[in-house]
Amino acid sequence: MSENQTNKSEVREDYDSLIERMPEMEQEMGVRLESLSAVYNPERKALSIFCEVYPTKGQCLKNNISILAVIYDLKQRIIGKESYYLLESEFKRFNVCELSFFDLTPRKMAQISRIKVFPTQL
Repeated sequence: MSENQTNKSEVREDYDSLIERMPEMEQEMGVRLESLSAVYNPERKALSIFCEVYPTKGQCLKNNISILAVIYDLKQRIIGKESYYLLESEFKRFNVCELSFFDLTPRKMAQISRIKVFPTQL
């Protein structure tokens, strides 16, 4: 068996199931996250987390916020963190965020146990 065949067998089919939201933080920040997905590109060795961000009231954000994605390994250690900034002055109705992690080999991807995605104030 070639190395490529081995690597392909280690790659999960579905990373969406690893995503955890934090609804209490969404409520506190006045936003809701929808349509979350996690897509792994083995050629680029990149994991991209996507989500839509909507204000819970009206069409604008009440504060500048950051959407964070944090990945944990099988021992529950944090092994990566990425942020996407949303400015109150530039936000209208909704936004689509992409948070990407790079240099993730299939072997490293097999060690991911969960992905937390949540908003926080800047």
